[in-house]
Amino acid sequence: MTTALALLNLDHDLALRSGAGNYIPGRHVARMMDDLALLPYWLFNGCVIVSPKRLPPAMSDAAASLGIDNCVARWDELHQLCRDLPIRPWGWNMTIARRLSARGFTAVPSSEDLHHIRRLSSREASIPLLERLREADGTVGQRTLVTSVADMGGYTDFVAKPLWSSSGKGLVWNDGAPTASTLSQVAAEIKRCGGVVVEPLCRDKILDFAMEFEIGMDGRCGFLGYSVFETDSHGRYERNLLGSATDACVAALLPDSLTDHVKSTVTGYAEENLSPYYKGPFGIDMMVCRDGDGIKLHPCVEINLRMNMGIVALHLSRLAGDGRNGHFSIKHCRDAGSLRLFHEQMSQENPLAIIDKKIAKGYLPLTPIGDDTQHLAYVVIS
Repeated sequence: MTTALALLNLDHDLALRSGAGNYIPGRHVARMMDDLALLPYWLFNGCVIVSPKRLPPAMSDAAASLGIDNCVARWDELHQLCRDLPIRPWGWNMTIARRLSARGFTAVPSSEDLHHIRRLSSREASIPLLERLREADGTVGQRTLVTSVADMGGYTDFVAKPLWSSSGKGLVWNDGAPTASTLSQVAAEIKRCGGVVVEPLCRDKILDFAMEFEIGMDGRCGFLGYSVFETDSHGRYERNLLGSATDACVAALLPDSLTDHVKSTVTGYAEENLSPYYKGPFGIDMMVCRDGDGIKLHPCVEINLRMNMGIVALHLSRLAGDGRNGHFSIKHCRDAGSLRLFHEQMSQENPLAIIDKKIAKGYLPLTPIGDDTQHLAYVVIS
């Protein structure tokens, strides 16, 4: 039985940023979406996965061994499918909603809801939640909306963030007083989108993690779990941890009283402010950092009002055997030859073993590698 339609519109944040209903991604983003389109195959069961490619036999056999059974269809094949299927996109925006509506699908948010989803996805919209979460002891973090470059003179040691972006892209880091280059970048962003948010630099970060939630069709918000992720020196996403080590990382640094308070506050905020317009998964990125002699929680680095890599990691963790840990990542290469070499090396060094519908150990590619592939999603379980 087919239960839903799933698609990986990874250009979601760029479509929100454009504010238009006919956003067309650039060549690099379009290539990435084609290369990774089958990632949702491993997250659901009984779904139609929209992808220009099919799973190769080895991946299809691995999926069957894990008890995963979905079907794959290209965009031009969707006319053969049921039009009232629930839809699970990476994120809801005007462009993907119009594309689906044009093909006759009915489970699409209204124009009003899409307007609010864009508004609530802005980093500006996270400011009230951060202020509410900061009322708890043991927390740090500040965020200010700046709508004029003339107001930047009073800031030092900061990061300026676009209102809409993803995976750490577009961040402007500045040590000391703002430089001419910083002011130029901020001015351009303000001109384009009306503002930026400015935050103090965190110089002693211990852990990046997120709390993942989902708003059900009844409007109730539930906690899904923690995700722990790693970033590079510029805050760009690199990979997620898998398995029980994720919870252990958080529990080792933060008291249950604080994390339980944050979960409760986010749940109440979501049911009050998000659920009238949005149903589905979302995540709150957070940081644990050293502040003076103590360890503090930054409880809202940003809100991801969409599917995200942390929720992907939660799904993939369920495929790992009991007590097993590992990581999920996306490999980017400039050419398919380098990517294929990486794949062959990983396969040799980490042979895959699936026992009782669980990954006991090894490397599992989640997306196929073709003659022109430049991106690969994969997991490694140890």
